[in-house]
Amino acid sequence: MDYLTIVFSLFLTYLVLSVIVFFLINSNVIPSRFLSNYQIDFPAELKFMNNPKVAYWVAKQTDEDKNVILLHGFTRNSGRMNRRAKIYWDLGYNIYLVDNLGHGRSRFILFPSGFQYSWEVRKFIQQKNIQKPIIHGVSMGAIAAAYIAQKNPELCGSIICEALPYDFDNLYINMMNYMRIPSKLFIWIEPLSRAIVWRKFKGKDGSYDVKNISCPLFYIHGEEDKMFNPEDHYYRILEDLKDNGNFESWLVPEARHTRMDQNPQYKDKLIDYLMRYEQSIE
Repeated sequence: MDYLTIVFSLFLTYLVLSVIVFFLINSNVIPSRFLSNYQIDFPAELKFMNNPKVAYWVAKQTDEDKNVILLHGFTRNSGRMNRRAKIYWDLGYNIYLVDNLGHGRSRFILFPSGFQYSWEVRKFIQQKNIQKPIIHGVSMGAIAAAYIAQKNPELCGSIICEALPYDFDNLYINMMNYMRIPSKLFIWIEPLSRAIVWRKFKGKDGSYDVKNISCPLFYIHGEEDKMFNPEDHYYRILEDLKDNGNFESWLVPEARHTRMDQNPQYKDKLIDYLMRYEQSIE
Protein backbone atom coordinates (compact mmCIF):
# COMPACT_ATOMS: atom_id res chain seq x y z
CA MET A 1 0.00 0.00 0.00
CA ASP A 2 1.59 3.28 -1.09
CA TYR A 3 1.64 6.51 0.89
CA LEU A 4 -1.24 8.20 -1.00
CA THR A 5 -3.46 5.15 -0.49
CA ILE A 6 -2.78 5.21 3.26
CA VAL A 7 -3.55 8.93 3.45
CA PHE A 8 -6.74 8.50 1.43
CA SER A 9 -7.86 5.56 3.58
CA LEU A 10 -7.27 7.53 6.78
CA PHE A 11 -9.10 10.56 5.38
CA LEU A 12 -12.05 8.42 4.29
CA THR A 13 -12.21 6.78 7.73
CA TYR A 14 -12.17 10.22 9.35
CA LEU A 15 -15.03 11.40 7.14
CA VAL A 16 -17.14 8.36 8.00
CA LEU A 17 -16.48 8.84 11.72
CA SER A 18 -17.28 12.54 11.38
CA VAL A 19 -20.69 11.79 9.89
CA ILE A 20 -21.41 9.29 12.67
CA VAL A 21 -20.38 11.79 15.37
CA PHE A 22 -22.43 14.56 13.76
CA PHE A 23 -25.60 12.48 13.82
CA LEU A 24 -24.92 11.07 17.30
CA ILE A 25 -24.89 14.53 18.86
CA ASN A 26 -27.58 16.11 16.70
CA SER A 27 -30.15 13.43 16.02
CA ASN A 28 -31.93 10.69 17.90
CA VAL A 29 -31.30 8.16 15.12
CA ILE A 30 -30.75 4.99 17.16
CA PRO A 31 -34.13 3.16 17.29
CA SER A 32 -33.48 1.60 20.70
CA ARG A 33 -33.36 5.11 22.14
CA PHE A 34 -36.53 6.70 20.86
CA LEU A 35 -38.59 3.49 20.64
CA SER A 36 -37.73 2.14 24.08
CA ASN A 37 -40.61 0.88 26.22
CA TYR A 38 -42.65 3.15 28.42
CA GLN A 39 -43.14 2.45 32.10
CA ILE A 40 -45.88 4.68 33.46
CA ASP A 41 -47.07 3.75 36.93
CA PHE A 42 -50.48 5.41 36.81
CA PRO A 43 -53.45 5.21 34.40
CA ALA A 44 -52.22 7.33 31.47
CA GLU A 45 -53.71 7.31 27.96
CA LEU A 46 -51.66 7.75 24.78
CA LYS A 47 -52.97 10.44 22.43
CA PHE A 48 -51.71 12.42 19.45
CA MET A 49 -51.74 16.05 18.40
CA ASN A 50 -51.60 17.22 14.77
CA ASN A 51 -52.50 14.11 12.78
CA PRO A 52 -50.56 12.13 14.44
CA LYS A 53 -47.41 14.16 14.88
CA VAL A 54 -46.78 14.80 18.55
CA ALA A 55 -47.49 11.95 20.96
CA TYR A 56 -48.49 12.67 24.53
CA TRP A 57 -49.73 10.74 27.54
CA VAL A 58 -52.48 12.20 29.67
CA ALA A 59 -53.69 11.14 33.11
CA LYS A 60 -56.46 13.33 34.56
CA GLN A 61 -57.85 13.06 38.06
CA THR A 62 -59.20 16.53 38.89
CA ASP A 63 -61.23 19.32 37.29
CA GLU A 64 -59.11 21.90 39.07
CA ASP A 65 -56.35 23.80 37.26
CA LYS A 66 -53.73 21.61 38.85
CA ASN A 67 -51.65 20.46 35.89
CA VAL A 68 -48.07 19.51 35.20
CA ILE A 69 -46.37 18.95 31.84
CA LEU A 70 -43.24 16.80 31.97
CA LEU A 71 -40.58 17.05 29.27
CA HIS A 72 -37.92 14.38 28.78
CA GLY A 73 -34.27 14.65 27.77
CA PHE A 74 -32.47 13.98 24.47
CA THR A 75 -32.33 10.31 23.33
CA ARG A 76 -35.19 9.46 25.70
CA ASN A 77 -38.97 9.46 25.74
CA SER A 78 -41.65 10.28 28.29
CA GLY A 79 -41.22 6.92 29.98
CA ARG A 80 -38.05 8.26 31.59
CA MET A 81 -40.15 10.86 33.41
CA ASN A 82 -42.21 8.18 35.19
CA ARG A 83 -40.55 8.49 38.61
CA ARG A 84 -41.01 12.26 38.60
CA ALA A 85 -44.55 12.10 37.23
CA LYS A 86 -45.62 9.63 39.93
CA ILE A 87 -44.78 12.21 42.60
CA TYR A 88 -47.16 14.68 40.98
CA TRP A 89 -49.84 12.03 40.49
CA ASP A 90 -49.79 11.17 44.18
CA LEU A 91 -50.24 14.88 44.95
CA GLY A 92 -53.41 15.04 42.84
CA TYR A 93 -52.05 16.66 39.69
CA ASN A 94 -53.26 16.03 36.16
CA ILE A 95 -50.27 14.68 34.22
CA TYR A 96 -49.22 15.43 30.65
CA LEU A 97 -46.15 13.69 29.26
CA VAL A 98 -45.16 15.06 25.85
CA ASP A 99 -42.82 13.21 23.49
CA ASN A 100 -40.66 15.55 21.45
CA LEU A 101 -40.52 15.05 17.70
CA GLY A 102 -37.98 12.35 16.92
CA HIS A 103 -38.65 10.70 20.28
CA GLY A 104 -41.03 8.06 21.60
CA ARG A 105 -44.24 7.74 19.59
CA SER A 106 -43.96 11.17 17.96
CA ARG A 107 -43.15 11.62 14.30
CA PHE A 108 -39.47 11.16 13.46
CA ILE A 109 -37.36 14.17 12.50
CA LEU A 110 -33.62 14.29 12.03
CA PHE A 111 -32.67 17.20 14.25
CA PRO A 112 -34.84 17.60 17.37
CA SER A 113 -33.81 20.32 19.82
CA GLY A 114 -34.87 22.03 23.01
CA PHE A 115 -35.89 25.11 21.06
CA GLN A 116 -38.01 23.11 18.63
CA TYR A 117 -39.45 21.12 21.60
CA SER A 118 -40.59 24.39 23.18
CA TRP A 119 -42.62 25.24 20.07
CA GLU A 120 -44.44 21.91 20.18
CA VAL A 121 -45.23 22.37 23.88
CA ARG A 122 -46.38 25.96 23.37
CA LYS A 123 -48.84 24.77 20.71
CA PHE A 124 -49.88 21.90 22.98
CA ILE A 125 -50.70 24.22 25.90
CA GLN A 126 -52.69 26.54 23.67
CA GLN A 127 -54.61 23.82 21.83
CA LYS A 128 -55.49 21.95 25.02
CA ASN A 129 -56.22 25.21 26.87
CA ILE A 130 -54.15 24.18 29.88
CA GLN A 131 -54.12 27.08 32.30
CA LYS A 132 -50.82 28.00 33.94
CA PRO A 133 -49.35 24.49 34.18
CA ILE A 134 -46.17 23.63 35.97
CA ILE A 135 -43.63 22.70 33.29
CA HIS A 136 -41.00 20.26 34.53
CA GLY A 137 -38.18 19.46 32.12
CA VAL A 138 -34.91 17.55 32.17
CA SER A 139 -31.90 18.54 30.01
CA MET A 140 -33.40 19.09 26.53
CA GLY A 141 -36.79 19.30 28.26
CA ALA A 142 -35.38 21.86 30.70
CA ILE A 143 -34.20 23.98 27.76
CA ALA A 144 -37.71 23.77 26.29
CA ALA A 145 -39.26 24.84 29.62
CA ALA A 146 -36.80 27.73 29.91
CA TYR A 147 -37.63 28.90 26.39
CA ILE A 148 -41.35 28.89 27.15
CA ALA A 149 -40.78 30.89 30.33
CA GLN A 150 -38.63 33.42 28.45
CA LYS A 151 -40.76 33.84 25.32
CA ASN A 152 -44.31 33.08 26.50
CA PRO A 153 -44.42 33.47 30.30
CA GLU A 154 -48.21 33.72 30.16
CA LEU A 155 -48.34 30.02 29.23
CA CYS A 156 -46.80 28.66 32.43
CA GLY A 157 -47.17 28.93 36.16
CA SER A 158 -43.85 27.64 37.46
CA ILE A 159 -41.02 25.84 35.70
CA ILE A 160 -38.81 23.17 37.22
CA CYS A 161 -35.59 22.68 35.29
CA GLU A 162 -33.13 19.85 35.84
CA ALA A 163 -29.69 19.96 34.17
CA LEU A 164 -30.37 23.31 32.52
CA PRO A 165 -27.41 24.86 30.66
CA TYR A 166 -26.48 28.48 31.32
CA ASP A 167 -26.01 29.17 27.60
CA PHE A 168 -25.24 27.31 24.38
CA ASP A 169 -21.58 28.26 24.09
CA ASN A 170 -19.60 25.06 23.46
CA LEU A 171 -22.81 23.05 23.71
CA TYR A 172 -21.67 20.48 21.16
CA ILE A 173 -18.18 20.35 22.66
CA ASN A 174 -19.81 19.57 26.02
CA MET A 175 -21.84 16.79 24.41
CA MET A 176 -18.82 15.24 22.73
CA ASN A 177 -16.80 15.30 25.94
CA TYR A 178 -19.73 13.72 27.79
CA MET A 179 -19.90 10.96 25.18
CA ARG A 180 -16.11 10.56 25.39
CA ILE A 181 -15.62 11.61 21.80
CA PRO A 182 -12.33 13.51 21.25
CA SER A 183 -13.79 16.97 20.62
CA LYS A 184 -10.50 18.44 19.39
CA LEU A 185 -10.55 15.93 16.55
CA PHE A 186 -14.04 17.09 15.52
CA ILE A 187 -13.87 20.75 16.51
CA TRP A 188 -15.54 21.81 13.24
CA ILE A 189 -18.75 19.99 14.23
CA GLU A 190 -19.67 22.84 16.61
CA PRO A 191 -20.11 25.55 13.91
CA LEU A 192 -21.50 23.05 11.39
CA SER A 193 -24.13 21.83 13.85
CA ARG A 194 -25.24 25.37 14.58
CA ALA A 195 -25.45 26.17 10.87
CA ILE A 196 -27.53 23.09 10.02
CA VAL A 197 -29.56 22.33 13.13
CA TRP A 198 -30.25 25.93 14.14
CA ARG A 199 -31.61 26.83 10.70
CA LYS A 200 -35.04 26.10 12.20
CA PHE A 201 -34.58 29.18 14.40
CA LYS A 202 -34.89 31.45 11.35
CA GLY A 203 -37.96 33.61 11.54
CA LYS A 204 -38.39 32.79 15.23
CA ASP A 205 -36.81 34.27 18.31
CA GLY A 206 -34.16 31.72 19.23
CA SER A 207 -32.24 33.97 21.63
CA TYR A 208 -31.64 32.36 25.01
CA ASP A 209 -30.94 34.15 28.30
CA VAL A 210 -31.86 32.69 31.68
CA LYS A 211 -32.00 36.21 33.14
CA ASN A 212 -35.25 36.66 31.20
CA ILE A 213 -37.03 34.03 33.29
CA SER A 214 -39.40 35.85 35.63
CA CYS A 215 -41.86 33.10 36.61
CA PRO A 216 -41.16 30.88 39.65
CA LEU A 217 -38.22 28.58 38.88
CA PHE A 218 -36.88 25.60 40.81
CA TYR A 219 -33.47 24.79 39.36
CA ILE A 220 -32.01 21.34 40.08
CA HIS A 221 -28.53 20.31 38.96
CA GLY A 222 -26.26 17.35 39.55
CA GLU A 223 -23.02 17.87 41.43
CA GLU A 224 -21.35 15.30 39.15
CA ASP A 225 -22.94 16.47 35.89
CA LYS A 226 -20.31 15.83 33.21
CA MET A 227 -22.46 17.23 30.39
CA PHE A 228 -23.13 20.66 31.88
CA ASN A 229 -20.56 20.98 34.65
CA PRO A 230 -21.74 23.02 37.64
CA GLU A 231 -18.96 25.61 37.38
CA ASP A 232 -19.95 26.68 33.87
CA HIS A 233 -23.69 26.31 34.25
CA TYR A 234 -25.19 25.90 37.74
CA TYR A 235 -23.15 28.56 39.53
CA ARG A 236 -23.48 31.04 36.67
CA ILE A 237 -27.26 30.68 36.72
CA LEU A 238 -27.19 31.17 40.49
CA GLU A 239 -25.23 34.38 40.06
CA ASP A 240 -27.56 35.77 37.41
CA LEU A 241 -30.75 34.94 39.32
CA LYS A 242 -29.59 35.61 42.87
CA ASP A 243 -31.83 38.68 43.14
CA ASN A 244 -34.87 36.92 41.67
CA GLY A 245 -37.31 36.33 44.51
CA ASN A 246 -39.03 33.56 42.52
CA PHE A 247 -35.87 31.47 42.17
CA GLU A 248 -34.88 28.40 44.18
CA SER A 249 -32.10 25.90 43.51
CA TRP A 250 -30.62 22.63 44.66
CA LEU A 251 -27.25 21.15 43.71
CA VAL A 252 -27.81 17.43 44.20
CA PRO A 253 -24.83 15.70 45.87
CA GLU A 254 -23.05 13.07 43.73
CA ALA A 255 -25.80 13.17 41.07
CA ARG A 256 -24.90 12.72 37.41
CA HIS A 257 -26.58 14.30 34.38
CA THR A 258 -30.38 13.72 34.52
CA ARG A 259 -30.01 11.32 37.48
CA MET A 260 -31.05 13.72 40.22
CA ASP A 261 -34.31 11.85 40.84
CA GLN A 262 -32.32 8.91 42.23
CA ASN A 263 -31.25 10.95 45.24
CA PRO A 264 -33.20 9.86 48.38
CA GLN A 265 -34.05 13.50 49.16
CA TYR A 266 -35.42 14.24 45.69
CA LYS A 267 -39.08 13.50 46.39
CA ASP A 268 -39.16 15.53 49.61
CA LYS A 269 -37.35 18.47 48.00
CA LEU A 270 -39.77 18.53 45.08
CA ILE A 271 -42.83 18.23 47.32
CA ASP A 272 -41.57 21.03 49.57
CA TYR A 273 -41.18 23.31 46.58
CA LEU A 274 -44.63 22.42 45.22
CA MET A 275 -46.28 23.10 48.57
CA ARG A 276 -44.68 26.56 48.73
CA TYR A 277 -45.62 27.28 45.15
CA GLU A 278 -49.25 26.24 45.67
CA GLN A 279 -49.49 28.44 48.77
CA SER A 280 -48.08 31.40 46.83
CA ILE A 281 -50.82 31.25 44.19
CA GLU A 282 -53.78 30.69 46.52
